[in-house]
Amino acid sequence: MRRLQRQRRPPCPALPPGERGRFERVSLRTLGKKGYDFFRRRAADLRKDHGRLLSKPTFAGAQEIARELSALFLSREVDAVWLVYNEFVSPVTQRVSLTELLPIVPPAAVAEERLPFFRPVDFLFEPDEARLLGALLPRVLAQRVWQAMLESAAAEQAARMSAMESATTNASDMIGKLTLQYNRSRQAAITKELMEVVSGAEALK
Repeated sequence: MRRLQRQRRPPCPALPPGERGRFERVSLRTLGKKGYDFFRRRAADLRKDHGRLLSKPTFAGAQEIARELSALFLSREVDAVWLVYNEFVSPVTQRVSLTELLPIVPPAAVAEERLPFFRPVDFLFEPDEARLLGALLPRVLAQRVWQAMLESAAAEQAARMSAMESATTNASDMIGKLTLQYNRSRQAAITKELMEVVSGAEALK
């Protein structure tokens, strides 16, 4: 998980080309031992590790991360929050996904960008919009973090299953080759012994 901060450092090369010039510093928060070890060895700006949450993903853990990220964003310690995770596509395919969690793009801005002729309808809200957004946005953020955690866990298990399947196939092939080699050697030894017995019997005649 990535949180970005305005300080004097080179932009993150992992961001999309259009986003690399927006930020001067990238701070990292990791989930899992692999990511933590990878960035720790490279002297990255690693602020926190949530490794314990990825071993047994829970929605409460996702809510905890979402609250921390929201607090950092609302206090203006970071300008944006990006999420990098392994997306589960199929048991043999996983891909790295990069999404922007914060700020959340308003639906009207998306609609006007993709459909210039579309204009959103003005609705009446009960309770008011501010209270609804205050209740819904943390849930939306927690849900997106929770989805990323589940996707990563599923991708990890799929990768393990694929690796074990390949290892089992290779082991079975090796066992088959060794069994064939053993049977051939055994057959050759038996044939040699029979020929020696026959040769000895012929010599006695």
